[in-house]
Order: sequence, then C-alpha cells, then structure tokens
Amino acid sequence: MKVLIVDDKKENLYLLERMLKKIGHEVVMAENGKQALEKFHSDNFKMIISDILMPVMDGYQLCQAVRSNKEFNDILFIFYTATYVEKEDEELALKLGANKFIRKPMEPEKFIKIIKNLLQNMEISQVKPKKDIIKEEKELFKLYSERLVNKLEQKMLALEKEIIKRKKVEEKLRSSKAFIETIINKVPDVIFSTDIKRFRNYVSQNCVDLFGYTVEEFNNTPQLWNKIILSEDKAIYEEAYKNLFKGESFSVEYRITRKDGGIRWIRVFGTPTLDSEGNLERIDGIAADITEHMKMDQKLRESEEKYREILENIKDLYFEVDLKGNFIFFNDMIGEILGYSKSELSGMNYRNIMNKESAKIIFNVFNTVFKTNNIYRSAEFEIKNKYGKRIVLDSNIYLKYDSTGKKIGFRGLARDITERKKSEILRERFAEKLENKVKKRTKELNESLEQQKLYQEQLLKASQFKSKFLASMSHELRTPLNSVIGFTDILLEGFYGEINEKQDHYLNNIRSSAFHLLDLINEVLDISKIEAGKIELNIEEFSLNKIANQIISTLKPMYEEKKLKFEVIGLDEEKFIQADPIRFKEILYNLLNNAIKFTKKGGFRLEIAEREDHLEFNIIDTGIGIAEEDFDLIFKEFKRVKSDYVYSVEGTGLGLSLSKRFIELHGGNISFTSKLGEGTTFTFILPKKMIK
Repeated sequence: MKVLIVDDKKENLYLLERMLKKIGHEVVMAENGKQALEKFHSDNFKMIISDILMPVMDGYQLCQAVRSNKEFNDILFIFYTATYVEKEDEELALKLGANKFIRKPMEPEKFIKIIKNLLQNMEISQVKPKKDIIKEEKELFKLYSERLVNKLEQKMLALEKEIIKRKKVEEKLRSSKAFIETIINKVPDVIFSTDIKRFRNYVSQNCVDLFGYTVEEFNNTPQLWNKIILSEDKAIYEEAYKNLFKGESFSVEYRITRKDGGIRWIRVFGTPTLDSEGNLERIDGIAADITEHMKMDQKLRESEEKYREILENIKDLYFEVDLKGNFIFFNDMIGEILGYSKSELSGMNYRNIMNKESAKIIFNVFNTVFKTNNIYRSAEFEIKNKYGKRIVLDSNIYLKYDSTGKKIGFRGLARDITERKKSEILRERFAEKLENKVKKRTKELNESLEQQKLYQEQLLKASQFKSKFLASMSHELRTPLNSVIGFTDILLEGFYGEINEKQDHYLNNIRSSAFHLLDLINEVLDISKIEAGKIELNIEEFSLNKIANQIISTLKPMYEEKKLKFEVIGLDEEKFIQADPIRFKEILYNLLNNAIKFTKKGGFRLEIAEREDHLEFNIIDTGIGIAEEDFDLIFKEFKRVKSDYVYSVEGTGLGLSLSKRFIELHGGNISFTSKLGEGTTFTFILPKKMIK
C-alpha cells in the first residue's frame, strides 16, 4: 500500500518512513501541503499522514483540499501533530474529514497498531459511513481562524516569556562582568590575556602601577611587553615562551624597564590555550612585582658571607662552583671526604671527580636550575675520592648571583648517602629473593588451581550424567506407572465385575500412591531438564485473577477439610503478567499447598502487590514454622525438616526446590521468613514483562 506522509521537519518524516516501511508500506514524503497535493494528484495513495503546523499550506488546508474532491473520499486521512493538541483542534480536524487525530509523541508500537486497525476497518467495510464534513466556507474559515489565532496567541505569550527570560540572563551577565572587573582591578597583580591569532592584548588597570604604561598603550602595541624586558633576561622569557607552544604552563622571574626608566623584577605565571589542531591560541596569566622580594634576596646573598664560618663546621658537604663547573668555595667536610687538600680541590672541575654518567646528571641539573631559577632538590650522583673510593651524594642545587643579581654559578649542600645506598641494595637483593619465592609459591598455587579446575570439571560431568540418568529413568518409570493407574481405574469402575469395599480401599491406595510417584517422577524430570539447560519457558500474557481462581478451586477441599481460613489480598482489580502460565501455576500451587499441609489451625493468605516493574507475591501462614537451623534445607532437593509432623505429611522434598528454579528461570527470586511454632512467609518476585 502506498502512503503519503507530510511534515516540514525531515527527522519526523524519517521516523514515520521507518515505522511504515517496517509494516510493509511504500512511502512518499512531502514537506508541506502544497507539495503533498502535487504528489497526490500524480499517484495512487490509500492513506495520508500529515502534520498541521507547516509553511506554504498547513495540514488543515491540505485536508480540506483533499476532502473537497469526491474522488478521494475513500482515502484515509490521519493528523499526527505535536502543536495542535487541544480538544478544539481535534474537533476541527474531524469536521474537515480526518479519519484519525493522533497527538505526538506516541510509542511506535502503539502508532503502528492504530494504523493497522484503521486499515483493517477499511478492508472489512466496503461502504464507509459518511462523515459530517464542513462544506460551507464561512463556517470553515471561522473555525480555522479561531484555531490559528489561538496558536498565534500561545506563540506570542511563549515569545514574551522567552524575551523576559533572556533579558534577565543578560542583566545577570552584565552584573557578573562588572563584578569580575571590579575584583580584577582590586587585585594588586596585573592580569593579562594575549590573543595570538588576532594580535590582541588585555591587561588589567594595575599595569599602570607596575609598568608605567596605560591599558591603551598595551592594546595598541602588541609587542610592548616583549620590548620592555631587559636584554640580559630575554633568554629566560624566550625559553618559557617556547614551552607555551607545547601546551605547558610556566612561572619565571625576570626584569623589565618601566616607562620612566626604572628597573623592576616581576614574576610571571602563564598558561596556554591551544586550538583543536594543537596550535597556540591564547596566553592567560598574572604578573606580580617582586622587586622588594628580590632586594631581600640580594641582602640575603650578601649576608651569606657572614655565615661561611658556620658552613665550615657542618657535617654536610657545602660547595660553590662557577658557571663552568670549577670549585670556587667548599667547606672542610668535602676535603675530608674526597681526600684532597684545599689547594688541590680549588679550581678543580666537578667532572674530574665523577664518571661520565654522573657528570651528565650534574650538567643537566645545573642547566635546569640556570633556566628556571628554581632550586633543584635531591640530585643524586656518584663521585670518586682521591683514592678511587666510590661515594654517593644527595644534593640540593641553587643558583648563585652577584650583588647586581647576575647569575655567576651554582651552590649546593650535599649529604653522604653511601651507606644508605648499600642498605638499599641489600634490601633490593632481599626483595628479589622474596619475589622469587613468591613466584615459586604462585606457580605451585596455579598448579593446585589447575588440579582444582580438573576436579570441578569432573564434578560437572558427574552432575550432567546424574541429570541424564534421572531424565532417562523418569521416562522409563512413567510407562509402567501409566499402566498401573490405567488398570486401577478400570478395576475401580467395575469393568471386570463388582469389587468389595476392602478391594475398593486397596485399589484407591494403589491409585493414590501411583499418582504420588508420578508427581515425584515429573518433578525429578523437571529438575533434570533445568540442570541440563533443556527446559524452555513459553512466555505469554495472562490474567493473574483467572490463574489464582483455578488454583484456589483445586485447593479449596483441602483447606476446608482442615477448617482453615483463607483470603486473597491485592486482586480486587484484574492484573496481568507475562510469564509461562503452566510453570507459574506450579509455583503458586506448590507454595499454597505447602501452607495448607503445614498449618494445623488458623489460616493462610495470598497477598499480591504491584510495583513499578515487578509483582510481589506473599504466602503467609500460621503453621508449624521452621527452626533457624533448618533454613539451609528448605530449597534443597530431597531434603525435609526433621519433625514428626513433617514426616506425617506426604511430600517428596522437591516442591520448593523446583519452585525456586522456575522463579529464577523467570528472572525473579524467592525468600522466606519463619519462626518455629508461629508460621512462615514465602515471598517471591517476578518481572511484569519478560522477553519471549
């Protein structure tokens, strides 16, 4: 069947096309009423599904145009709309001649069901009842205008609300911007942002205090910042700038020349922003005036001379080298450890007391300290004393400045950790031995696990053999049992002559025992099928009320004979569930039958509670109850609680185990609570819907 679908939104057309093609229809699409009419006159369609709110020609106009042509009276016309959803909109649609008015959104399954029903009704009835269609243009124009004005009013109201909302947001943004600018201007440091691609700068007002230049001067001269850096410190700035292109932040200290010619030390922290291709797009950061701090450092360096005597007396090694690595100062501890006199060590290069590997480590440390101006902590390296003995040192390395702040070398404080390193080596060897032992024990454990795995496989095979054996034996036992039951029934009916009272009694006992044995065989067969994974559920939707009534009718003689009270709670209204009706009936029958069997007096009840995605069933009795030490036996095959009363009641010990397995096959679970002498409550939960 060919269907014409009309909607100005392509995604809606796509969804409709998929749903209709799924049920075998050929689909043609149009984006407005005018386009639909052009396609409609050139092809043979059986159905039109149209939106209402569309440009050029809306759905109402399309429907009126179709219905005004007598040739198209048999065509199904369906409105599918998300805008015109009021009762008056639907009434106008039906008066224009629409067969159905559907509001978006709707679940695909429900939508397809409506379409199928309309098509079936069209096929069943060749002569369709005449619809009360508006023919007078005056009446049509009045109703159409009313709905159009109504929608316009709604749109205007929504637009006004949106405008008010946007104004509030804009006001908040302006307030936030003003608040942020106020905070930025109160911060003593200079906050900056540089747009690399557009060559634009942003600097906070504090730039006047720090640099002497105005915001406008920075904005109009993109390279101004670079120009005011002292030439001696440009290498520091350029090295940090290179790291920005790698996406790395930086923190550096260097000197700048103010507009009035004054020299200031600044500490700059910058962070980069990269574009989607990994190119540097923007730099954001903070610049702080650290001139006073650097003056304090200078005073500190000058005062260091006063404390050199202290350095001579400490147990750690203190040393100073120039930028080439030659010793220019050291304390007596170095001479003592290395075995050199002061005259021998003075002017000696650090490479002379190290192997190539250690010399490379120290060179890289010095290079890092020089470039970053930061302290390098815990530089570990090896040296040789005058007699060839290897000594391991752990040192902190600092930059050394002259009185003008120029870098002139490095200084360090080192500690002899030779003995500690020896201890670490011993610990590593011990750890290695320990690791080997662990590996050995792990191997032994893995071998043990493999043996355990083989044992488990053997157990699994034994279990499968047991299941096959039980299934086979159950089938073999059914044949003679059927004969026993059948011939017993024939004798009881007197087919071969009258039987006396004693014979009747014995034959009924035989028949009852045979049925009991047959039930046992059926339960064993079900369990063996479940264990073998061969049992399948036949899922269908059915009424809980009907199933419950059937079970209650079967059990009624039993609980009435014991004068037990019974009530059902939660089935005042009809409830439905998707499950295997036969297995569900077995579950409910077993649990209610147990409640009757093990309740001497009082009564029992069935409570059914409906939750969001599942149903909860409670079977509550006032029976003999279960002792806590017997809880583990309840769901085990062929296990029964040790009790004189339990032994007096007929049973196989399979009912609860089988019920539990059926419940779990349905994706549910079962539990119970009980108190000896007071009663038991069994609770099981099943999902409302299952995948067939």
